[in-house]
Order: sequence, then structure tokens, then C-alpha cells
Amino acid sequence: LHATAERSAGDASTGDTSISISSSSSYGPYNKRQYLFVAATMPSLTKADVGVELQKRFKHATWVSGDMLHQIKPHVQHAWRRLGVPDEADAALVEAVRADPDFEAGQARVLVFARDTVAADRVSCGLAGAALACLTMHA
Repeated sequence: LHATAERSAGDASTGDTSISISSSSSYGPYNKRQYLFVAATMPSLTKADVGVELQKRFKHATWVSGDMLHQIKPHVQHAWRRLGVPDEADAALVEAVRADPDFEAGQARVLVFARDTVAADRVSCGLAGAALACLTMHA
């Protein structure tokens, strides 16, 4: 079923809320819906796993994964730093981001994980306050 909703400009002013549906249209609100499921890990081993359920419900979906799925990434480096008080975390993060030569050269990005939306927003404010551009995503 392809349908489009059409309203005239006069409908809004008169309070008329009727919508005419045209089944001959090739594009409509029902064709514009897309789903994107993104996860660092997507379990798909047993019948009850999320990945298996998504594959059943969205049979025509494309499953995309990298060449190094479930492998150690040789270019990822981990650095651990013990902090004395919680207030040191913001300064330590800014220092760590600025210390990355690829990031400073504009050739890399940094991904920071936070435990919840409050922590993510706090980290975002700390980075923005240090003049580091950032994008906050909440799941």
C-alpha cells in the first residue's frame, strides 16, 4: 500500500483535520520509514538473542559488520590512569584527548563511553568547555 497524506493550506485555518489518502502515489509516509539497529555487540547465538529476533522480524535487512569482528584491533591503544578524586576525571579526559597527535592534527576522532545519560552530558559539557567539539549520543 502506497499512500500520501494531502492537506490544503485552508484546512489548518478552519481546524479541519481530515486527510485525504491517495493510493496511487508511489511515495508516501509509509515508504519513508527506515530502521537502523546499531550495537557494539549484537548477540545472535541462541533463539532468544536480540540479533536472532531482529533477523526474524526484518528478513530483508542487511547485516553489516567489519572485517575484524571479534578480533583484537591492533591500532587501538589503552591507557589507564588512576585518579585521586572524581573532579580529576574531566581534566584527565581533556588532557588525554589533547595528547593524541592524530586528534590534534585533525586526522582522528575519539569515542568516549559513559555509564548513563547524566554522565554523558557531564562529559560533553567538560569537553565543550575545553573548546573540544563533541557530539553526545544517548541510547
